[in-house]
Amino acid sequence: EEAGKPVVEVEKMLLSLAELNERPTLMVRHLSTLIEIDPENADDYRQRRAEMRFELGFEDEAVRELKELAAKPDASLNTLSTLAKVYQRQGSSNKQIEVWQRAYRDADAFEKRNIIKQLSTALIEGGKAEDALRAQLDLLERENDPVQRRKQLDTQLTVARTHFLLEWLLERYDELARKHPFDRFYSEALARVHQAAGQDEEAFEAMKKAYYMSGQSEDLLTEL
Repeated sequence: EEAGKPVVEVEKMLLSLAELNERPTLMVRHLSTLIEIDPENADDYRQRRAEMRFELGFEDEAVRELKELAAKPDASLNTLSTLAKVYQRQGSSNKQIEVWQRAYRDADAFEKRNIIKQLSTALIEGGKAEDALRAQLDLLERENDPVQRRKQLDTQLTVARTHFLLEWLLERYDELARKHPFDRFYSEALARVHQAAGQDEEAFEAMKKAYYMSGQSEDLLTEL
């Protein structure tokens, strides 16, 4: 190493100390140094620096840097989360939603499971609970894991009850059950939505259909 040249590990240690002592200005200085001397991890340091600059009141500068990082094809979920959080604190709910919509659109199937939580929260906070349910249904249709499907259905029922959208959700699952006539999950889901809406007779008929489609599953027999 050159004499006097900052060493990555030393700078990381100094950064940790600055964070421990809650000194954001000093953190920005160390992050700027790390960007120069550790280019492989520069984007991560830039994301953290932008977050610190936002805290210090340099909002426009922070947003500009985060937008630049988020525009990269390989933008990390952490970067997108930071940008969304910054927009939320600025009261820009539509921009926050756009960040998560783009992240969801570009993510693979596994990542979508994590991003849907953030997207749904942003939509609900923006007064768009119906859009949140629509996004959740989009994910559910892509899902093959029965455990994940049931978890997602539970989440949808909670949102629908809270925002008085059970009838809307009922119509969507009725459509899905017709669209996928040989997938017993949709009949089971339709039964659960009917039950949540207090429509016990319809719930029984839908669950009975799911039961026979399943080859007379013990679990569904218990539900019946």
